[in-house]
Amino acid sequence: ECGAGELSAGQACVPYTVSGATVVSSMVEHAGSAGNALLIGIDAAEDGSITLAPDAPACGDRNYIVLVDGQQWDDATIIGDSVTVNFFAGNSSVEIIGACVVPEFGGIAVAVLVASLVAIIVASSRGGMGIMPKY
Repeated sequence: ECGAGELSAGQACVPYTVSGATVVSSMVEHAGSAGNALLIGIDAAEDGSITLAPDAPACGDRNYIVLVDGQQWDDATIIGDSVTVNFFAGNSSVEIIGACVVPEFGGIAVAVLVASLVAIIVASSRGGMGIMPKY
């Protein structure tokens, strides 16, 4: 059993503070390769926030995906071990997913862009398709 001011997160208790709502439930579920997700059920009577410090995700860095009522949420602050999520009146759930953020196509996009530019320059110089018209 977790004490007052703590969420039950599987085998651990996570300390939290909340304003503008009451916490009605909490649970941990596996979120695939992103790690584990901490699901927090809230009853938000007014705009407020919840601050907590979940365990580090598997990648060893503090990168989280935050969802409020199933929608990706940008109004969250992550400082060190602390995650603060702001929410609106009427919201019913907050989900914090521990994740290793990896850009999927960054290197490939740059390679395609460079190859395209080189191909355009080569084609225009050999094919007589100059940028400046010749008189």
